[in-house]
Amino acid sequence: MPPLLLLVERICVHVLYEDPFRKERIEVKTPVEMKVDIQKLRVEAGIPDYLDTADFQSKKLVAAIWISRHISQIDENIHRKRNGAPISTALFGGAAFRLHCPSLNKRHTGLYRSIKDIDILVSKKDGQDFASLLCRADETLGNMFLHRITYSDKQFNLMRAGERYRLTTISDVGHDGVLVPGILEIFADKLTFCHEFVLTDEIKQAHENYFTVGIENLILLKTQFIKRIPRSELSSEYEYRVMGDYDKSTALIGMEDKDMRDVAAAVLDHEIGKGPDRLNIDKLGVKLLEDWKLWKTCTMNLTNIYKNLSSVMKKFAVSQEDTSKIHDRLGAILDALNTRFRPKKPFLTFSNKQWWQDVEEQQR
Repeated sequence: MPPLLLLVERICVHVLYEDPFRKERIEVKTPVEMKVDIQKLRVEAGIPDYLDTADFQSKKLVAAIWISRHISQIDENIHRKRNGAPISTALFGGAAFRLHCPSLNKRHTGLYRSIKDIDILVSKKDGQDFASLLCRADETLGNMFLHRITYSDKQFNLMRAGERYRLTTISDVGHDGVLVPGILEIFADKLTFCHEFVLTDEIKQAHENYFTVGIENLILLKTQFIKRIPRSELSSEYEYRVMGDYDKSTALIGMEDKDMRDVAAAVLDHEIGKGPDRLNIDKLGVKLLEDWKLWKTCTMNLTNIYKNLSSVMKKFAVSQEDTSKIHDRLGAILDALNTRFRPKKPFLTFSNKQWWQDVEEQQR
């Protein structure tokens, strides 16, 4: 009698995180499991159907938004404590641009935008609840949505007193099936990078803006990056980024060309005007009119995009027709920001010549 051959799926345990000094480790069974239909979650969450959910982080994006609106299916205790109220979640960075811009979701095109991570903004009162929900999500949705708070994460979170949370999670699954560790960050009420943004109202209105801080704020958050760099260190990687001189030996660099692509896609996909799915110059302008420092950085970056638009769009294989459309709309935006919404320059002494705060480059 021939031997009975059994085909058994090989299940392995992968160590996602380990701290040998504290004897702490996070183990994950692989291949990772997704217990839900991601398209069903997308529809239930109210996310646009143009969002490409093929990549790993896009699935996590959908799950995070769904969790915030279907709390009872993750943790009944939190649901009761909140009297059934959902958590308003507002995304920013690359994931938010993907939610807002159909052109960034079209695979095999130059504008397609992959997502390396997702960052979420919530009200400070909701931060702890949302972090707790994410740490329970894998029980209902499957272990590809696993989030944990390590001892190191806990110390990080305690030091920030509810203004920011860090969770250890799975960032991706490699071609060889090996899990890539990563982090998910939850910010509360405000974002502080080269400039500070208080976004409490935008969080409340996030569901009206595709669960983001709004297209105008997304553009401002992208264009607020600025950094000094010695001219001796400039290399080809800074092509298109140099915005001018800070002093005789130091240059000012702005956003990367991949971030220029995000802003260009936002301008391409949104006609200028007022109303849903429009790019409202007045919203941009009012925020900048209140803050000369932010106005200076953002207009410098927008001017740099405008100046290098043809070269950058050619690099990303954007058609001449679309490039021309972006060019005209950027020109209209810059014209308004340099005239109607140009704030009065404050007095700057020699000691405070730098008008922004230094931060590490954000990979968003």
